[in-house]
Amino acid sequence: MVSALVNFGLVSALVGAVAVGTTSASAAPLPATAAGGAAATAAVAAAPRVDLPSEVPSTGTPWVQDGQVQRITQVGNTMIAGGQFSTVAEPMGGQEYARTNLFAFDDTTGVVSQSFVPQVNGGVETLLPGPTAGTVYAAGGFTSVNGVNSSHVVLLDVATGDRVESFRPVATNGTIQTLALHEDRLYVGGNFQRAGGVDHAGFTAFGPITGDLDPFVGAGFRTPQRHRHRSPRTGLTQ
Repeated sequence: MVSALVNFGLVSALVGAVAVGTTSASAAPLPATAAGGAAATAAVAAAPRVDLPSEVPSTGTPWVQDGQVQRITQVGNTMIAGGQFSTVAEPMGGQEYARTNLFAFDDTTGVVSQSFVPQVNGGVETLLPGPTAGTVYAAGGFTSVNGVNSSHVVLLDVATGDRVESFRPVATNGTIQTLALHEDRLYVGGNFQRAGGVDHAGFTAFGPITGDLDPFVGAGFRTPQRHRHRSPRTGLTQ
């Protein structure tokens, strides 16, 4: 389990680093405009946040009645939530609806969408706004969306909940846990060893529109293995 968590952490960090790029490393520091300016800036940066989330839940967001939410993202004025759950309710415990691991709601009113009701057969680990307006990527442990084979990642129409048919990603043999969209690549990380029949242990890239395997990423991660040796005194394997 520890190895898997370390592996996932490395993949997530690498996906983020590749997507963000290295432009920040070459940025020049801002010049000080007055004596003590640098010290003042450092003090402000080091000042801890004192505001805390309210212990009282918002009255303007839906309630997930069971399970848990793993990720929330926003597309236009619509919020999309994914995780492992089966029932959600309107704000303040209003009318309940069956929603399997995905649902959407209005960012102003909190009203649950009645048109975005995709059917997935597994948990959702991550969400990401899609490459075109009104779309969202969902990824996780599922292998079917709306009754069609979808290997762990899908691009959905936020208005209808339908699959975007042009996005037909290659199959991975395990859960996708993190996504990052940068320029013309969708970087993908997770608990898999192969993508599109090619060795890509835990990290690869797809075309963001078609889902084709992108040869740009050829690296992968292997789960660390414990080395064994035999004790010269006892003969026992450790």
